[in-house]
Amino acid sequence: MQTPKKIELWLEWKRLCEELGIGVAHMQIGFQNFCRHYGEAHRAYHTLAHIRDCLEQFALVRHLCENPLAVELAIWFHDIIYDIPPRENEVRSGQRLLDFAQEAGVSAVTAIVAHKCVLATAHAYTPGFLDARIMVDVDLSILGRDWDVYETYTTQIRQEYKLVPDILYRYKRKQIMEKFLQSVCEKGLYHTDVFRTLYEAQAKQNLEREIPTLSLF
Repeated sequence: MQTPKKIELWLEWKRLCEELGIGVAHMQIGFQNFCRHYGEAHRAYHTLAHIRDCLEQFALVRHLCENPLAVELAIWFHDIIYDIPPRENEVRSGQRLLDFAQEAGVSAVTAIVAHKCVLATAHAYTPGFLDARIMVDVDLSILGRDWDVYETYTTQIRQEYKLVPDILYRYKRKQIMEKFLQSVCEKGLYHTDVFRTLYEAQAKQNLEREIPTLSLF
């Protein structure tokens, strides 16, 4: 039996597929794959709950998008591959999106935009176009939530990396968080005014509070 929250996600996915012209068979196969991958035993944060949260955040900025259906499709696929240790997870997730889009008859333009949005969630560079920047804002919105939500997120990430020795985990995590804090201080973490207003100040506080706890000595 599906839970109410999973049913709500199914309805969101169904609506998106209908808007994209995706048939029932591919619609069902796609959702089954999401449930299987996002339900993997090693996941604690990168689950269907994360997708649901991203969709809720996306609703705040959907009106800003040039291709909102592409960004929404990217949200569903952006963590479909989540191996630990990471093995080009974003690249492989993006390829899953392209494969699905081709099989399901999604337009090439939408598929390409969605693919670039998925790749942007590697957070290795500043995205060069609006929809990818919105995708990054949605993915990083967790950094600017109230501390109790942020703290739960950090606990869940550590759980996903539970096989990584503590010293190595703290070293790597600190590097990543310091990079985000540098962005906050130098140019701003978020690209849209909506997310800057909602989350920038809190993200700075959260990062400044977590980073000292990651020190090795």
